[in-house]
Amino acid sequence: MTSNLSGPAQVFLANVDRIQQNLAEANQEVSSGLKISVPADDPDQIAPLLQLRAGLAQNTQIQSNLTLAQTDASSADNVLSSPFNS
Repeated sequence: MTSNLSGPAQVFLANVDRIQQNLAEANQEVSSGLKISVPADDPDQIAPLLQLRAGLAQNTQIQSNLTLAQTDASSADNVLSSPFNS
């Protein structure tokens, strides 16, 4: 397919296409709330993101364990301080 457009016109259209692609990516980020939706969006950031996700899961588990331990300690404290225990 032969183009009748001059060199500057072709560059202009290529730039418009690039801007439209960038706008579509920005709209996707805004609508999803995610900068990275798929690994191809930013391959260099996948390993740090996976580490953060693992750390978050670990912290969530620790928080759950501490809540359970606090409940157990409160129950034990209530039993030990009850008047029937004397």
